[in-house]
Amino acid sequence: MNDAVFRETLTSSKDLGEASLATKILVANLRREVSGQPALLDQAVSSLSAYFAKHQFASKDLAAL
Repeated sequence: MNDAVFRETLTSSKDLGEASLATKILVANLRREVSGQPALLDQAVSSLSAYFAKHQFASKDLAAL
C-alpha cells in the first residue's frame, strides 16, 4: 500500500466502514496522536504499515482506506 494513502487516512476523518474493530481502534488512536503532534505523522504511517504487514486478517481492511 502506498504511504500517501496511509497519510490521507491518518489526517482525515473518513469513516472506515466495514473495517475490523482492531483496525478502527488503531487508526483512531493514530489519528489522535497525529492531530495533537503532526510531527509524528511519519511514525504513525510506519506503525500503520507494519500493522497491515503483520496481521493477515486486516488485509481486507485496506479497501476501507
